[in-house]
Amino acid sequence: MAQLSPDRRYFIGENGLNAPKAPPGLYIVATPIGNLKDMTLRGLEILAGVDLILCEDTRTSAKLLSAYGIKTQRKALHEHNESQMAEHIVQQVKKWTIRCPDFRRGHAASVRSGLSVGA
Repeated sequence: MAQLSPDRRYFIGENGLNAPKAPPGLYIVATPIGNLKDMTLRGLEILAGVDLILCEDTRTSAKLLSAYGIKTQRKALHEHNESQMAEHIVQQVKKWTIRCPDFRRGHAASVRSGLSVGA
């Protein structure tokens, strides 16, 4: 089972900012494909404020999160483990706040389970 992230901070340059804890639910956050500086402030706040980040590739996401000093725990969610992870994700979303990179997968899981989805 994943541990909650006690450090809800992110950095822009040398400036550290505190992110509020996001209410329980599933948050869909668009992340930049090329230039890391294309990340939005709202996206950074959500990434730092959730308990868990689901990512297609944790190594790729690590580059973005590291660039902004975000220490939120990551777990892989992709087409090869989607069916095994679905029930676990639903149970965690009921308790925690989670960021998911794939709107289609995240939205489908939330609709089936009646969970709140934020973007």
